[in-house]
Amino acid sequence: MIRCRKLTKIYDRTSRRVVALDEVDLDVASGERVALVGRSGSGKSSLLNLLAGLDRPNSGTIEVNGRSLERCSASELAIYRRREIGIVFQAFRLVGHRTAFENVELPLLLDGIDRSERRRRVGEALERVGLEGRSGHRPDELSGGEQQRVALARAIVHRPRLLLADEPTGNLDPSTAERVLDLFDGVAREGNTTLFVITHDPKVAERSSDRLLRLHEGRLASEPDRSSRIRSAEER
Repeated sequence: MIRCRKLTKIYDRTSRRVVALDEVDLDVASGERVALVGRSGSGKSSLLNLLAGLDRPNSGTIEVNGRSLERCSASELAIYRRREIGIVFQAFRLVGHRTAFENVELPLLLDGIDRSERRRRVGEALERVGLEGRSGHRPDELSGGEQQRVALARAIVHRPRLLLADEPTGNLDPSTAERVLDLFDGVAREGNTTLFVITHDPKVAERSSDRLLRLHEGRLASEPDRSSRIRSAEER
């Protein structure tokens, strides 16, 4: 699903040059659940933005589901985001004057899906996140956890192959965070969706992934997968 080779991202600030990603190699299989951890400023968001086609690398290659993103035009990347991936942001990024239904419907509307199909898919997505009874409410009438679930419904309504999540529980209380992580787990397993979560919280990473990756100063290190960690603990 994801294949990156020598992926490099550099930001030229006024006072200094920042290497956010330093020749990163990355492979993620279809249907895999991967969590990326690292301190603030380690390059996590830079990598997610590149995978989402929201930014471009300075060098290297980045391939998602057979598509070479570094070669795509701006319009091709827009289509890629609408049809092939879902993104859940920490800050939700819901449209304030639109209802939950309308927020979830927006990607389908932009993609020209007909009205009856939009209504069916939005209804299914809201039901999946447990918000079918709140579809007519605007974001300011919803709790933080409900807003995050609307954002998740919006990200999965078009049935993406890849779901990207940027600190998805950062603004949530522990019980709501656990429910959101349960939803991520269900989406990944039921739809064979590849899940890529970035977080600063090791507990969230452990809870939501089959494999942990760690970024430190722009360099990527893979940690043992869950079965290896269990075997290691048993051996000790």
